[in-house]
Amino acid sequence: MTTEQKIEEILQLVREERERNDRRFGQIDDRFSRIDDRFNQIDAHFSQIDARLDQIDTRFHQNDRLFKEEREINNSRFTQLATGLMDLRKEMNAGFAALNAKVDKSYDSLSQDIQVFAQDLEQVKRRVGKIEKKIGSTH
Repeated sequence: MTTEQKIEEILQLVREERERNDRRFGQIDDRFSRIDDRFNQIDAHFSQIDARLDQIDTRFHQNDRLFKEEREINNSRFTQLATGLMDLRKEMNAGFAALNAKVDKSYDSLSQDIQVFAQDLEQVKRRVGKIEKKIGSTH
């Protein structure tokens, strides 16, 4: 075999190896693309979670503001009525007790919602951890 034939044979082997590498890199790119898509899905899910947290936070602040406004209004009424009427004072105290019970009940319900959300968030974190481990183990 001549030197030129040997060079041509080596060049052919290099071309074949390059083609194999190009295919491998194409497969790797496809995998990275799928991983990127999955990360985008996870990011979208976290965006939904953030939006839900914002809704919960907004609702909590609205309830808090309304409660404070209601308490201020009731305190003002109580002060006006308490000046001479003991019976009305007793009725107002009973009304406050009922209102506080409703607030406590609302607070408990909101606390439960937050706890459930925290549990859901922990599950999502574990899933993300598993996905990250799977992604890490494929490299």
